[in-house]
Amino acid sequence: MVHRLIAYRVLLQADFAQEWTSAKNYWSGRPVYLPLAESFPIYFGPQARTPLKVNAHPPTAVLVAIPFGGLDFRSAWLAWNIVSLGLLALSLWLLMRPGALNYTTAGGFCIATLLLASSPLAQQVIEGQMNLVLLALIAGAWSADCRDRQVLAGILVGLAAAIKLFPAFLIVYFLGARRWKGAVATGVSFAAASLLTAGILGWDVFTIYIRDVMPEFAQFGNNLSSSSLCRLVNSAFVGMTDLSPPYFYSPRLASILRLIVGFGLAALCGWKACQATDQAGRDLAFAAAMTAMLLASPITWGHSFVLLVAPLLIAWRHVPRPAVQGGLAALITLLWLVRPDWIWNFVPGFEAFRLGIAPAGYRVPTVYAFTALAYLNYALLAFFVLIAVRSEEHTSELQSPYVI
Repeated sequence: MVHRLIAYRVLLQADFAQEWTSAKNYWSGRPVYLPLAESFPIYFGPQARTPLKVNAHPPTAVLVAIPFGGLDFRSAWLAWNIVSLGLLALSLWLLMRPGALNYTTAGGFCIATLLLASSPLAQQVIEGQMNLVLLALIAGAWSADCRDRQVLAGILVGLAAAIKLFPAFLIVYFLGARRWKGAVATGVSFAAASLLTAGILGWDVFTIYIRDVMPEFAQFGNNLSSSSLCRLVNSAFVGMTDLSPPYFYSPRLASILRLIVGFGLAALCGWKACQATDQAGRDLAFAAAMTAMLLASPITWGHSFVLLVAPLLIAWRHVPRPAVQGGLAALITLLWLVRPDWIWNFVPGFEAFRLGIAPAGYRVPTVYAFTALAYLNYALLAFFVLIAVRSEEHTSELQSPYVI
């Protein structure tokens, strides 16, 4: 893997370029959210261009990348990926080690092989995304919660939420399970990380992010490549950007339904955590919340599916029912191993296009937005249902070995 990274020719359109330019801006005294049309020519040459207007990622994500701003872009991208893959190894160890989920060495080899063959991990590496940082923090939170270290678990979830916002959804697990120390620690950790970020990057950095950056990228909630339930709502009542019209145009109704979806998922996950009576039940509630946070997020890109390794390992360990395991295996195959264009190319006249934005003039009927073009949304929803609804009967013998 490291050899392939060294040989890979990284593109300027990789997401990591946004973090790196913001880090370079910080070290050179420029605004961290300087428009990319200005920062790209400075660092990549006068001909460098990007379709994005500004770094889309939260300020604390920029803070995490600050140390890499002292390297040239390729070296920074390579170093970031080596660190990220190390965090992936740490996450798998936290989840699978003896005393946790008790997987064998053979089980670890199987999941590592599956990950290395997966599209989400490939996208994660190419883009230089933050998912493996989030995975390590969330796996650490789960491990701490298993040992009843609620404060540590909450601190780690709060840090993950500060970096990418959507992991804040996991607070519903602490609230539902009545793990109040974990819930409070999540909020305090999020606030502390945000204050530290503002103190380093500038006290106006969050104002700039909320006022200028978030509205600029709100349109990506309608994007074909987003796999959250919000995208389905947007497709029905707003339409997909430059691709398909809505069934009925009503942005206000879309906003209301997105809130209903989010609160509905939160209520279901909170109820599952509240009903848990043993460690296995709490593990499954945590796994359900991890999956639901992707469904509830305004935007869920394909590389985010690497986070599903945690709920997959938890559910497979605690629900040894053949029907559930078979369903999980089929869905993870669809989410990890099947490339989206293999399915999308069945749409008549479909052409691959960048960032889910179609070539000028290309349109598809709205029905395709809810069928072939939405298969990842339904697969993720089915994955959640298997964990949250179909896993009522579970084992609680946490110390017994289990082989996949």
